[in-house]
Amino acid sequence: MLNKIIESLIEYIPCTSTSEKIICEKFGTILSGVKSLEIFNIPIESYKIILKIKSDVKVRIVKSTEQNIQLLIYNPTDLHNLLLSEDRIKYLIELGYPKSYTLNSYIDILISKICEETTFPHEIGFFLGYTITDVLAYMGMDDSPYVKTLGWNMYGDTNESEKLYYKRKYVSQQIRLLLNY
Repeated sequence: MLNKIIESLIEYIPCTSTSEKIICEKFGTILSGVKSLEIFNIPIESYKIILKIKSDVKVRIVKSTEQNIQLLIYNPTDLHNLLLSEDRIKYLIELGYPKSYTLNSYIDILISKICEETTFPHEIGFFLGYTITDVLAYMGMDDSPYVKTLGWNMYGDTNESEKLYYKRKYVSQQIRLLLNY
């Protein structure tokens, strides 16, 4: 499956430069289904490459400088389903998101918060698919004890968090192997 995903991306992106390989890896994790959202920085001249990609992945500009652009990419169906799971919307409403949920409005608010704050808003973990326990404990809304960090802070029983982390890591490694990156 990853071979087909990467082959389809290579139709649009040469994947010869580091920034092109980063783009392929980020899109690959979304298209493979192991992530529903990615946020990353690339040189601004690489943005035109992204515009050529034909896929279900949506691209939003978060912010830019003269040299770099920060992008948020996501699979709308996967992200919508993720946010509707495990009371994520309920917690986001508690954090000031509107009661009338639409994916676009929630993405707009997340991007606004990223632009306004010096660090990522803690609720980004809900969008990134981290476990509810990890996100809530990190925000101080759950008393599960900190256990370890593997990509993100993990709390309480870390079995599900570790499975998620290693699954994502495996897919990223496979993509990098396919790209010789």
